[in-house]
Amino acid sequence: MIRSFEEVTKKAEELGPKRVVVLFPHEGDVILSVFEGMRRGYITPLLIGDIERIRAKIEEYGLDLDNVQPIHEGDPQKGADLCVEMVIEGEADFLIKGNITTTYLYRSLIRANSRITPSLVPSTLCFHQIPSVDHIFVITDPGVNIAPDLETKVKVIKNALEVLRRIGYRSPRVMILSGVRAIDGDLLSLRDARAIQEMAKKGLLGDCTVLDGHNFSDLVTCEFPDLLVVPQIEAGNILVKAIDHLAIGKRQCVTIGAGIVALTPSRSDGFEVRLLNIALGVLIADSQKKRR
Repeated sequence: MIRSFEEVTKKAEELGPKRVVVLFPHEGDVILSVFEGMRRGYITPLLIGDIERIRAKIEEYGLDLDNVQPIHEGDPQKGADLCVEMVIEGEADFLIKGNITTTYLYRSLIRANSRITPSLVPSTLCFHQIPSVDHIFVITDPGVNIAPDLETKVKVIKNALEVLRRIGYRSPRVMILSGVRAIDGDLLSLRDARAIQEMAKKGLLGDCTVLDGHNFSDLVTCEFPDLLVVPQIEAGNILVKAIDHLAIGKRQCVTIGAGIVALTPSRSDGFEVRLLNIALGVLIADSQKKRR
């Protein structure tokens, strides 16, 4: 179990450098975090994007272009496809999203997943640290799967559980979030949650504990979970942003699919957040490599 992001940075220093490919590093915070990650020994980067824009930004900050290898690709979808293929082919350990709409990267990951691991689905995991909880917990899936059915929810959960177990959560505690109503209580999200609980009892989800409660009021009687599973993407977005802004927490998002680790920070994330995101990528990518 990881107690804080400080532990993540310490592990990244021990496990790096990892080879990374950076998609469209056209803005200052992206470039600065990549170069600082390189200086700290987290990563060895390859930059994919508009070479002139990349060079101009590197020169603006007085950095040394000799330490990085840029590859020109101006088309965002082709760039995303290239980055994903480089990770698949073993030319990079993970990829970092820069200044590009996340949809392009999701599209590349979905295509790769359909080709390589068609029985699985890609999904986003948001790692959170807040003062009132004594460990880092994950929310899934606030990024890729819009309105998952029961089968897709199970795949999303298995994806997250595999990542958590590999980074030290031996038997993750899981809460399947749902609304609960006294009148017309037969909500689809609640039916799915109960079905997933039954699967867990039969051992179909592997080593984990699925909690009985389905909303935060139920946490009065149990330990805070390691994994919170949202019923659909809008609920995930609301919850992630609420924790960010109301709980004064730290958040890092990673998308996993087809064995690929893709760092998917928000457009508004600055230098410090992006640097921490890189450290988390090192940790997860290292655990992926050991699994292989």
